[in-house]
Amino acid sequence: MSSSPNPEKRGLISGVACFKLEGGPSKISDAFKKFGISDSDTAVLIVLVEDNGKTINVEDIASQVEGQQVSLDELPQLTDTAKVKKLYKITPQEEKISTLLDSIVCRMSTKDVL
Repeated sequence: MSSSPNPEKRGLISGVACFKLEGGPSKISDAFKKFGISDSDTAVLIVLVEDNGKTINVEDIASQVEGQQVSLDELPQLTDTAKVKKLYKITPQEEKISTLLDSIVCRMSTKDVL
């Protein structure tokens, strides 16, 4: 995979998703190091993106993952909030005026502008 700073130009949706999660200026390879998966992971969030109306077989994807599927409502219990705050450099002052989610979305949405 190319370490091009803009995976959108290459059309790789998985790269775009990881790159946007990064929230700061980086290479795609840096984003995969932070947001890719490894054998030691105990929780994985899988995002399915429809590609021009192509049918996605959720059962095929689920069969490739060892473990159980849980509701997205359980995401807060599976999230290490301290790591998230550190990764996105969320300050205590920022937490007083914004939610954690809003702070992260702000960083992701302004990534290409800064």
